[in-house]
Amino acid sequence: MVLSDKDIKRIIKSGKLVFVPELKAGQIGPASVDLRLSPEFKLFDITKQTLLDPKKGLPRHFMTKADMGGMSVSLFIPAISFWQALWNM
Repeated sequence: MVLSDKDIKRIIKSGKLVFVPELKAGQIGPASVDLRLSPEFKLFDITKQTLLDPKKGLPRHFMTKADMGGMSVSLFIPAISFWQALWNM
């Protein structure tokens, strides 16, 4: 389902969809929401380990922390992958 900007604004106003911190007007597009992420994120190194056991947790060497500092970075996540991730939770 694709929602228009009017639908997104209506659902936010009703309280059914909440963003913390609150969105600025420019973050709502014609059929999208522009999310701002932290400049810090984790990178997964699949060259060291390709099979993971969720019961054992992630090995220490599997993730490294990256900090982009004050750099401006754009990350585009296709909508279908976002909804697939939610569906599989």
